[in-house]
Amino acid sequence: MKGKFKEIILTLKSLNYNVKCKLLNAKYYNVPQSRQRLFFIGIRKDLNKEPIFPIPNKNIITIKKALNNMLYENRLQYSNKKELYLINKLKEGQQMSKIHPKGWGFNLIKINRNKPCPTIMKTFRQSQTGLLHYKEKGFLTINELKRLSSFPDDFKFMGKFEEQWARIGNAVMPNQMKAIAETIRDKIL
Repeated sequence: MKGKFKEIILTLKSLNYNVKCKLLNAKYYNVPQSRQRLFFIGIRKDLNKEPIFPIPNKNIITIKKALNNMLYENRLQYSNKKELYLINKLKEGQQMSKIHPKGWGFNLIKINRNKPCPTIMKTFRQSQTGLLHYKEKGFLTINELKRLSSFPDDFKFMGKFEEQWARIGNAVMPNQMKAIAETIRDKIL
């Protein structure tokens, strides 16, 4: 990783940009999800300005607040019948790996309604990965994932459930990108 990071910085600087990068967590930018990503901002040197990042917001949005007033939808259920008894033992915020006899299911989590959502990963596999609802049986729905990622309710993702999940998992969170864009517009441009 260090090599790629250095390569990106050196390449942008060689193209005559002032460059800074920073690790930002989406939960500080009106996204009800804890999602850390590294962002690079580069400004042409001839503009004589330094790159800056948005100021983190301390108002953290919980899952409970984000999912308030959502209409009921059918949920995809956990498919591994042998381990279903473990799913029923999961507490809010707990990973399957904490109670699985072999430590499996690191990315299978029952979400905690009083915190932001854990990072929505690209990969979804019914018996290994995913986010389980804190109260209802089954996985989060695509509409819930959209809310927890700050996409508008009417935003459409195409494809099968797993493909839509992957698109959300790969996305830059809209409210986080909005905060970055507004900072660039208001404080740099």
